[in-house]
This record gives sequence, C-alpha cells and structure tokens, in this order.
Amino acid sequence: MNNLKSYRLAIGLTQRKLASLVGCTPGAISHWESGKRQLGVNTCRELIKIFKAYGVNASMDMLTLSCIESGQINFEDIQFAENELERTSKMPGDDVAVS
Repeated sequence: MNNLKSYRLAIGLTQRKLASLVGCTPGAISHWESGKRQLGVNTCRELIKIFKAYGVNASMDMLTLSCIESGQINFEDIQFAENELERTSKMPGDDVAVS
C-alpha cells in the first residue's frame, strides 16, 4: 500500500484520468494503489510532478512511505532516485563559484 490513492482522491482524479496523465492503464493505477504491483522510481517521479502541478505537496517519501514499511519498495531505490533528480535538475554552471 502507499499514499497514491489518497493523493489522487485529494485532487479529484479518477484512476482513468491519472492513468492518462502518467501514460499507463487504469489497471496499473489500481494495482499500485492496492499494492499488487510496485511503483517504479521513474513512475514515482512522474506522479510527484503531476500531484505538484495540482497543488499537492507530494514527495517521494510521502508517496512511498507505506511501501517502504511493507517492503514493497527499497529505500536505496528512493535515495538513488532523489540523487538522480537532484543531479539532473542542476543547470550547467550551478557548481561554479562566483567571486
């Protein structure tokens, strides 16, 4: 289980509408919500972008919290995804010191 359904309902989306935004099937959304299938890291990132666009303060931790506790998702995967997101969101020159 995870917080996906709570976030989806909070913004008033059906499984079908969220699926069209993510680019998957409504069945996949149902399986992720019920815990029958695991959320992939890239899917988590896409879901967070969607929820934030709708004004929900979503995060990788909050989206997957219950998944971590139940062992459905690996904490190292989340750390890797967060590091990748940070790395890929930096603009060229961000690490250059300005004097």
